[in-house]
Amino acid sequence: MTEQQSEGWWRDHASMQGQGCRARSSARRQREEWESRARTPQTRADIRRWARWEAVGLWLLLGSMFCVLIAAPILGIGFGVWGAFDSGAPSWMWGLFGSAGLGIAMMTAGAILSSHAKERRMTALYADGQVSVGRLHEVFTHPGGGEDQTTYEFLILAELPDEETHTGAILRRRLYWGEDDSWGQGPERWIGRSIRFRHNTLDPDALYDVRFDGWADRAGPR
Repeated sequence: MTEQQSEGWWRDHASMQGQGCRARSSARRQREEWESRARTPQTRADIRRWARWEAVGLWLLLGSMFCVLIAAPILGIGFGVWGAFDSGAPSWMWGLFGSAGLGIAMMTAGAILSSHAKERRMTALYADGQVSVGRLHEVFTHPGGGEDQTTYEFLILAELPDEETHTGAILRRRLYWGEDDSWGQGPERWIGRSIRFRHNTLDPDALYDVRFDGWADRAGPR
């Protein structure tokens, strides 16, 4: 390795190390931000625990991609070459389908774990928050394309009691609803209905500080 190549290798290595440190620092700052919204030690512990499990799920998903896209073809070819010189070698199918099967199992486990952990983390994130009842003021439509489904966001307006703010402020929140499951009728028909939600701040314009907590009239979507 020449001096120039050595210098380039160290520069690239340092860059990769820096990116890894920044990623870990960003994840740590995100977790600390989540914990800062909690009011009790138990809630902070729950947020930390489920954030870790969510990260485990994501690592399982990455591992599944490695097994399916990299390990499976390499082991399949490797076992095939081995079998050409040794009749007692494992079949190439063990390497190919074994790695692919392991990858699919890891993908399933990672998807279930990360989804469940994220839901529990979000529940913990708003466990100490306030509950308000507002009105569904507007529905924003995000058209899908191809295999992507159309999704929706709700604009919720809620008036705070005077004893809390002394100003009668109006909370504005945008709630991601996701896909419409009402057989094509559309969620626009729910405009004007009372909706209950949780929030961690009284900032009127903290649009995404919101978690759905049910329909206030208990009738649910119709």
